[in-house]
Amino acid sequence: MPADLTPEAGGVESDLAPDNVFSMLVHVANTSDVEMGITLHVHGQMVTGRLISGNTYWSESAADLRESGKGPTELIEAMAESMERVAEEYRATYTDSETVAEHPSMTAFLHLRNAHTLGPQGPTPTDGALWRGRLSSVDGFTFGELKGMS
Repeated sequence: MPADLTPEAGGVESDLAPDNVFSMLVHVANTSDVEMGITLHVHGQMVTGRLISGNTYWSESAADLRESGKGPTELIEAMAESMERVAEEYRATYTDSETVAEHPSMTAFLHLRNAHTLGPQGPTPTDGALWRGRLSSVDGFTFGELKGMS
């Protein structure tokens, strides 16, 4: 194939831009609260978990912070309320059809529940965690969570 006919030459794909298909999956998770198992390759590491919406991520983060009880009550509550405001922004942004139609590629972050980073010592954390990552940092993905992580 001549070099000028490749997808990269035509501007269809770039090794610096986020994967359009993966961006679409994250966008669907944000607009519908659909969850799915996924394994990511991020700068040489693997991260596995359930892809969730930003709204769910921030809502659950606020609840986890309150449940932990670690720290001054006033600080925990202020931080949890801030997280709930971000959750509401996600909810409003991704359920307003005009906003979504005007900015279809505005998704910059993805969110996982029950996430594990896989390294030589095994999965960490051992019980899974909420995880947020930059979409442009994902090098590749596989559908489904790796088994035996929790």
